[in-house]
Amino acid sequence: MSPAFLLMCYLSGAPAGTLHFENVNTCKYFKQNLNEQYIVIGEDEKRYYTKFLEKYKDIKKWHENLQSEAIRYKRVKLPTGREYAFPYAERTPWGGSTYGTQIKNYPVQGFATADIVPLACINIHKLMQEQGVKSLLVNTVHDSIVADVYPGEEDVMSKIFKQGTSNVIPSLKEYYKINFNVPLDTETKIGINWLQMEDIK
Repeated sequence: MSPAFLLMCYLSGAPAGTLHFENVNTCKYFKQNLNEQYIVIGEDEKRYYTKFLEKYKDIKKWHENLQSEAIRYKRVKLPTGREYAFPYAERTPWGGSTYGTQIKNYPVQGFATADIVPLACINIHKLMQEQGVKSLLVNTVHDSIVADVYPGEEDVMSKIFKQGTSNVIPSLKEYYKINFNVPLDTETKIGINWLQMEDIK
């Protein structure tokens, strides 16, 4: 059996989502899935979130803009053209919005997993074709790309993955005209299965 090759891509340099404490205790999902038990958010968590918003003022402003866009247009549109529909988004009495967590999170997670990772896959696939490797690009899982590596191609595939992911920022410019200024770090691991993976330096 040939070893599985796993590459994990993740955004760094900016938080990739937030937890909105004010909504948790009244959230229907949590109440139903926790047998009507309430999640208690303490003062420490509220202070942390307050400090987070103080430190990242631009993220706070962006979150407010996303909510206003969702309320007004019933959708949120990403710079890539991807849209998320929020037909029932409304302003809440405390100034936020219904579906606030999804409105704030979908653009970050969607951009990472539905726009950035596929660009990395395109880059990797092109490099694999150029190198004439027998390995196969088989799957993506969230922010990871998985390949079945043909025996003896471990080194070349590692280089292909590193080069393919390092070219994502220029690809964002090429495909979407986005000047992306957040560093993208990558990790590569290899092993015979997902439970026996080792880091590649």
